[in-house]
Amino acid sequence: IVTPNKYSAWPLIGSINGMLVCIYTVADQHVATETSLYMKISTTNGLTWSEPIEIFTEKTKRIPY
Repeated sequence: IVTPNKYSAWPLIGSINGMLVCIYTVADQHVATETSLYMKISTTNGLTWSEPIEIFTEKTKRIPY
């Protein structure tokens, strides 16, 4: 998973009703202040994938230390 100018991580792939589903995170940086969870779907056994679908976004409050 590549998202230009972002940090993508933790891809998980599973199968649901004959489709491959990939869920992954996209953050503003490695130690993130904002993280989103995305999903892509393939009905061609991984040859092609849908556009990303945003599932969840969270803004993280940094704790000063």
